[in-house]
Amino acid sequence: MKKVLVLLLIALLCSLALPTHAQSARGPATVLRNANLRGGPGTTYTVVGGVTQGDSVTVIGCNAACDWYELADGSWIAAFLVDLTLTTPAPAAEPITVVTWNTELNDADITVIGDRIAAFQDVDLWGLAEVNRPSDQSTLEQAAAVGENADYGSVLSASGGGDRLLALYDRSRFTLIDSWEEDAINTTGNARAALVLQLRVTTGGQEFLFMVNHLYRSRDDERHQQAELLNAWAARQTLPVIAVGDYNFDWAVSGGQHDAGYDLMTAGERFVWVRPETLVTTQCSGWPCEFNSVLDFVFTAGAAQTWRAESEIVVLPGDFPDDNTTSDHRPVLARFWPDEPIVITPTEPARPTATPIPSGPTANRKANLRSGPGTNYAVAGSAQQGQALRINGRNPLGDWVQLDNGSWIAAFLVNGVPTGLNVVEAPALPTPLPVPPTVTPVPSPPTATPVPAQPTAPPQPAAPSGEAKVIISSIFYDGLVSRVESDEYAEITNVGTAAINLGGWRLNAGDNGQDFRFPSVDLAPGQSVRVYTNQIHPESGGFSFGKGSAIWNNKGDCGLLFDGGGQVVAERCY
Repeated sequence: MKKVLVLLLIALLCSLALPTHAQSARGPATVLRNANLRGGPGTTYTVVGGVTQGDSVTVIGCNAACDWYELADGSWIAAFLVDLTLTTPAPAAEPITVVTWNTELNDADITVIGDRIAAFQDVDLWGLAEVNRPSDQSTLEQAAAVGENADYGSVLSASGGGDRLLALYDRSRFTLIDSWEEDAINTTGNARAALVLQLRVTTGGQEFLFMVNHLYRSRDDERHQQAELLNAWAARQTLPVIAVGDYNFDWAVSGGQHDAGYDLMTAGERFVWVRPETLVTTQCSGWPCEFNSVLDFVFTAGAAQTWRAESEIVVLPGDFPDDNTTSDHRPVLARFWPDEPIVITPTEPARPTATPIPSGPTANRKANLRSGPGTNYAVAGSAQQGQALRINGRNPLGDWVQLDNGSWIAAFLVNGVPTGLNVVEAPALPTPLPVPPTVTPVPSPPTATPVPAQPTAPPQPAAPSGEAKVIISSIFYDGLVSRVESDEYAEITNVGTAAINLGGWRLNAGDNGQDFRFPSVDLAPGQSVRVYTNQIHPESGGFSFGKGSAIWNNKGDCGLLFDGGGQVVAERCY
């Protein structure tokens, strides 16, 4: 009996000592898509070759988890990449792997950025921001394909000027059904519309939307409006959504404080953040980094929120601080398993219902109403942020709309402006009546005999000895300080012949609340002062708005200068 037990023990030990490939997975198999062959069971092993979709291979075994197969030539392939019709353990589900990255190509080298992209492996989708030249599109396509044994297609946004969005996708993995831009997200026309691709997975037929965003950095109000519009957009979608990009929500790594745009976008859980297990800063300005926050996100909407998902912020040793060849952002990688839905247990609290959003037009911020379509018309009231508006028509340009009470509001201040509005004739601007000259009465002598007065010319007022005239002589609207552009400024100049005190005057940077009020200071003829966004320069007056982020648009903005009585005395647009 002892001898039998010893023999059984020896047999058991021998079976445990078999190599990892000595499993029951054997036989011919068909390659499901173009794939790399590795020197061992994992992507950490060297690429030793490649196979093409439809190729026949011979499987001789698998690793312990049976998620990698060993082929007859000694190379290895991931199990989900082949069809092996045997009674073997089911291969691991194939994830959809996504990377989003702000490449900062306006201040980086395309070769260095391309090399960083090429170093990634097994990435199916790329969502890139700040691609500043159309010629970069093909370069980045080729970089994504390095080592992948795959062909990548791409879609470059039309909006964005020198800061465009680019989506790359593996053609062997996905079929591109359609692509478009959500122009409404480009709230001022000077930024970037959301880039959307409708894709179908070639194996299984799963369709979904892949969205790339880069929201406003310099203007909080516009970023918040963009976030609200994205939330409303998500509510209208019927397909699963993966949304990636640079959202500028400034989620603090320590403490979780964040920009209000995050809450506006995720309201009602219409978007859900695929949050990395470990948070580190995704962007670095200065050294040490001025901020310790997450700006780059991966979100899901709709049915994609039920997919198993994971993400990580990809840190490369020495990636920060950046230089003039590298990006000041870190990539964020996420993986999705559409075939492995998340199981919500009964103990998990129910998700709150979506916060209702008005279906009609609403004011997107507090705004003045005017008696006509322009700021040269009198103020006729005001609208509060979120207030429902009843729109009656528009002016010929469509940049102002008339409300049902006859007042007017600028179209960019309204969310959900209807299409097909009738053109309404604008009221005439009131013509100011000429002010007659004041004539000092001269008393007549009481004893004088009345003599018919001869017609005389009205008295001429004495010419003033000097006159002040103050203008906005220049606006430096594209600051050189990264992200916050604190060095923006507006220059105020007295081009008249007399000094004037600016006490109580107000400089407005184009939006309600973006105001600087001057203290009591004399501005001599020919003298200029500057009002900076967030810097103090005593040599030019020492004035500052004290704003923590840029306030001047890089295109299509106006500055207004008001005197102490609230009258516009100067305007400068660009």
